[in-house]
Amino acid sequence: SQLYGVYRQSEDATGRALFVIDSSGIICFSKVYPELLNPGVGDLLTVLESLHAHNS
Repeated sequence: SQLYGVYRQSEDATGRALFVIDSSGIICFSKVYPELLNPGVGDLLTVLESLHAHNS
């Protein structure tokens, strides 16, 4: 979480975030969510479908 900038040191907590990293280690997508929001799996599936369509 520290490497990706979502660690909140003042709270000793990790922010809620979604990262999609390709096989080369490149971040293809990132999104940080508000603390109380649980995005569920829906956002992940939407992002993966979009990236797949873009790369096809």
